[in-house]
Formats: sequence, structure tokens, C-alpha cells
Amino acid sequence: MVSTGAQDPEVSASLKGASSKKILKAIVRPAAIATVALRVMHPEQYWAGLQAFSSLGEKAESKELPKMSETLQYWASMFNSLSVISNRETPNH
Repeated sequence: MVSTGAQDPEVSASLKGASSKKILKAIVRPAAIATVALRVMHPEQYWAGLQAFSSLGEKAESKELPKMSETLQYWASMFNSLSVISNRETPNH
């Protein structure tokens, strides 16, 4: 998923295709393991990712971005580029 500053957030090109649900479902287990590891090893980055994820979901709903809302339903990891892209900052780690 991509956020482009002042513009509305947008689903990345790799997740816009017909196989996006299949891809996201295939990575659920490793994504969940990475999320748990992040929560244990770097709780600040985990909570920042969770907050960014929540904010993105709220924006998708308020802007009526159905593809974004649909993709977020299958997204299983807090450890992703969303944590880095959010406000172009990430907690030190």
C-alpha cells in the first residue's frame, strides 16, 4: 500500500491485480510471525505501525476508497513499508 503525502492513499500496483487476495492470504502466516517478532523486539515501531494502519483504514473509509478498505482486510503485518512511509518517518531502531 502506498500513501502519497497530501493525496489520497492508494493500493500499490502489485496488489491491484486479480491475484491480490491470493497473494495476501499466502503471506498471512509469515506476516503474523514478523508482526509478533516486531512487537517483542521493537514495541515502539510496532505501535507506530499499528497507528499508521488504523489511520489508513479510517482515511479509506472516510474517502470511500473501496479497494483500499478491501486490501486492508487481508493485510496481516505491522512490519511493512507503511511504517516507514507514514509521514516519511520511522522511530529509531
